[in-house]
Amino acid sequence: MADTEQGYDPKVQVKETGPQVHTLELLSTDAELKGSNFQRGIAVFGRVFGKVSGVEARGIERVADDERQAPAPNTYTRIFLLWLSSALTGNNIIVGLYGPSLYGLDWSQATTCATLGVILGISILTWFIATLGVHLFQFYTRYAWIIQILTLAIMIGSAGPSFITSPFLSSDIPRATASDRLSFFSLCFASAITWAPASADYFVYFPTATNSWRMFLAGSAGMSLAMALTTLLGIGLATGIDSNQAWIEASLASPGSLLAASFSNLHGFGRFCAVILLLGTVSNNIPCTYSAGLNLQMLGRYGPRIPRPLLTTLEVVIYTVCAIVAREYLREIMENFLPLMSYWIVAWLALCLEEAWIFRRGRDYDWAIWNNPHRLPMGLAAGASFVFGILGAVLGMSQSYFVGPIAKALPQKCDLGMWLAFGFTAVVYPAFRCAELHVVGR
Repeated sequence: MADTEQGYDPKVQVKETGPQVHTLELLSTDAELKGSNFQRGIAVFGRVFGKVSGVEARGIERVADDERQAPAPNTYTRIFLLWLSSALTGNNIIVGLYGPSLYGLDWSQATTCATLGVILGISILTWFIATLGVHLFQFYTRYAWIIQILTLAIMIGSAGPSFITSPFLSSDIPRATASDRLSFFSLCFASAITWAPASADYFVYFPTATNSWRMFLAGSAGMSLAMALTTLLGIGLATGIDSNQAWIEASLASPGSLLAASFSNLHGFGRFCAVILLLGTVSNNIPCTYSAGLNLQMLGRYGPRIPRPLLTTLEVVIYTVCAIVAREYLREIMENFLPLMSYWIVAWLALCLEEAWIFRRGRDYDWAIWNNPHRLPMGLAAGASFVFGILGAVLGMSQSYFVGPIAKALPQKCDLGMWLAFGFTAVVYPAFRCAELHVVGR
């Protein structure tokens, strides 16, 4: 990427129709134009819908400097509140449940692993925000955190007396091993690092002069506080399950039932708080859904022609159906799917870090060629390295459905998939990238 030249592909240009409504048009042969009426019709619908409704129709197109927001005193406060609101949700509490309930850790052991995992994950996440980096969502997050943190404070007051914060000393409870601690640490790390690939999507309208370090600190503080509070709450709830019959029955039903049971002392008001806690997950779903729409636009040359709001609507329909069908299996889904997400994300992370530090050496990207495939890297080195990373994940993973040969060789059950995925990718990418630059030249 460092060897690329500035310029646009003559067959590709960005057509702008307003400050918020954009669509990418591919200028190609007459045959292609005749065969693309459906895509062009969808693009026209997107422009008209955006103008009439005020919905942001922009997709993956780069935001020009003159379209960005002017610097404001509350810029960094908005960054802090966005990440605070996004992570201060009930689904992150569920991650903390697994420390005592799945890995047999007591309060002190689980909280140590959680704190370290969150700090490491957030540090890497906010690096992407500061170096790479939606109006209604940003407005929502300025105030949503108030209701969310009040609800969590009520949960602490209601359920806190049942938390067991002293070490496990009973002989019938196994002492936590190093493998249990590493596995739970990895789970906490994965729950934070999964934001990394999309972390820059929410700040594309910020001015280019935004201070990187202040952005880093704002993002770090917001996400760290939210992840720490919710994970510790989950750990506390899990430590109190065995001493509370109502919690035992609720935990057997679903993690969500346990969260609702934590308010049971408050009767009707507690049920109201449980509903508010459930609705708070909207703050977590919005950024994920927004970014998924952008990701779908990158799948193929015609992806940008489909308006992002249409793709977002399709996503919501699909995951709502999936949530209804799989509502009884939330615990199993999170236990199995969250580690899988971390495998590919850390491999991707290794590629990004080495490209930035070894081959680009801190130089900025040539944003003028963001959509020019003839000047961007072909991705051969990245693709091959990613395959090696996934191979490492398979060798080291330890899940209920599969245990890799390296994980089997360990004396205790431990999931090393995430760390081997990162290591395998980081080892082979420099050699593959050098070969790609030598042969292809970009």
